[in-house]
Amino acid sequence: MTASIVQLQRQLRPIQRRLRLRDTLALAQRSAWLPGAAGVVIQAAGHLTPIPNLLLWTFAPLLVWIVALLGYLLIHRVTPAQAARRADLLLDLRERFSTALELGGKAELDEVEERQRADALDVAARVRPQQIGWNLDRRVIPQFIVPL
Repeated sequence: MTASIVQLQRQLRPIQRRLRLRDTLALAQRSAWLPGAAGVVIQAAGHLTPIPNLLLWTFAPLLVWIVALLGYLLIHRVTPAQAARRADLLLDLRERFSTALELGGKAELDEVEERQRADALDVAARVRPQQIGWNLDRRVIPQFIVPL
């Protein structure tokens, strides 16, 4: 691997972290209804039969859900190639990062490929992870709050 590809991968690391957070937030939004629904079921069962510490049992699914999300955040990995493709798509970079990573495997580059790689490194130096949004879906908030 050449030094320029190592530099590009180093500059992609903050983007990889941001994409991991974004993926975790997307999973949280898709599964936000689970702890609320489980809490409602536990409350309904508590009204039918006596359950000691009903309030604690009601919030147990929420705690399990949060721990599962934290586990997903720690375990889920975004490879440099995935980060490059997704950053190209989200930031409308016209496949600069992914092309530069693909060219990193070639031993000999012609002039055009060298300029492509240099352009990708230049753009990578200017791109900030904050430019990638969080992708919040406001329609999910009521699904989470209503059962509480």
